[in-house]
Amino acid sequence: IELARKKLLEANIMPKGFASPFGLWNIGLQKTLDEFGFAYSSEFAFDYDNLPSFPLVGKHFASTLQIPIHPICIGSLRSARMNEKQMIQYFEKTFTQKLAWNEPLFFYDHPKDFRSEIWATVFKKTQEEKIRCVTFSEFASWWKRRSDAVNIFSSEKYVPTFEKGSIRFPSLEKDISFRISPKEKMETIVSAHNAIQNIKLSSLHCSKALECEIPENISSTRIFSPRLLNQRIRIFLRRKLKPS
Repeated sequence: IELARKKLLEANIMPKGFASPFGLWNIGLQKTLDEFGFAYSSEFAFDYDNLPSFPLVGKHFASTLQIPIHPICIGSLRSARMNEKQMIQYFEKTFTQKLAWNEPLFFYDHPKDFRSEIWATVFKKTQEEKIRCVTFSEFASWWKRRSDAVNIFSSEKYVPTFEKGSIRFPSLEKDISFRISPKEKMETIVSAHNAIQNIKLSSLHCSKALECEIPENISSTRIFSPRLLNQRIRIFLRRKLKPS
């Protein structure tokens, strides 16, 4: 990591993030990332399909933000012998599921497996849903501001209150919002900017929260696969036999 960082700096490139080979993670790696001052990292051995977090190392939280991604790429689907149509359907369903669960939409791929016709579907859905596209650095910066907002609410002075059909909370940055669910399966997103202090629930325009269906064959994901075991063995040998 030190050598790679040095090479990048010599090329006038300031590295802000990190991703370990094969998505591996351990406490030693996390301590090293903190020492080098990385803003974010992404290892699915630590977490995936989830919200970002600061790993707990010993008795303290790490300073490098972990940004979970969806751990399945085109190469994974090819190993499962999916055709192009099945791959597109898989990513479409995963996209819809993440929207319904309010998870970040982070997918990954490898250059050797890249298929523009498959990812075009994901990008089209992103445009249709008017989802803002950002870099990992931009997202990490925003998430830290979001965390600061949560810390504000942890103090007694700024605890949101509910009284006479209204919610009261402090004003925050313009790109911080609240999700309010006044009744089951209904929700709305409200900006926390411009000194919003008092919101009447009766004035909110709520919409039905998204729902996603659980596939009937979901149990098949837990079935032992000799083909995937063979792939894991080949990856392990490739790592161990790689010349230094």
